Amino acid sequence: MAANILIVDDHPAICEGLAMRISSQPDLEVCGQAADTAEAMELIKAARPDVVVVDIQLKTGNGLDLIQRIKTHDDSIRILVWSMYPDALYAERVLRAGALGYINKQNTTHDIVDAIRSVRDGKVFLCGETANRLLDHMVGRGNRRKASGVESLSDRELEVFRLVGQGLSTAQIAAAPPQQSHGGSSPASDSPQTEPEDCRRTELAVAMGAGERLMAASPRRNLGVPQKTLVSWTYS
Repeated sequence: MAANILIVDDHPAICEGLAMRISSQPDLEVCGQAADTAEAMELIKAARPDVVVVDIQLKTGNGLDLIQRIKTHDDSIRILVWSMYPDALYAERVLRAGALGYINKQNTTHDIVDAIRSVRDGKVFLCGETANRLLDHMVGRGNRRKASGVESLSDRELEVFRLVGQGLSTAQIAAAPPQQSHGGSSPASDSPQTEPEDCRRTELAVAMGAGERLMAASPRRNLGVPQKTLVSWTYS
């Protein structure tokens, strides 16, 4: 029986292209496509996919938060993240959140199909260099290489920094629900969690301060966000 695959991506042309490639495989079948977190959760409950292919950047919400919500709803669902962002920024984060693999969109569709099959079979999928780096870190050799500024950011700090790079104002970022922590317990339901506005504004200020220090330290580094003119880190 063919495995059911759900694709979650906010770029229709890319999503449809991947769906056509998957559908041409005798052992894989696309059971749905979604552009945001809410639509994805509805399809997951209705279609019961075996594997969900998730992008980091979605129409609303983000991939890291969606991964945890999927695993809370049904831990048997396997997740592959495919994204344009560098593996060094997100590979370890998505594994901590509950995904089984990470592949960059620069890879061929043949590679992506191979990654889907690996995740379907319960295997961790990472590209060679990323896998070696994480293995070095696990056995202790990773301590020899000091983490870069961007790699030392928390998931929330990196998310805020990415949203700033997309041109969102501080008010828009503060109003957006923060993604869940991936190191502690899972939320009790599929509903987004909320927190007091003053706590969120404090968290935003801390994240923005981290981003400001990072840009000052390495302004030319590829941070996984558009390279735009630096904005003022102040509340409007």
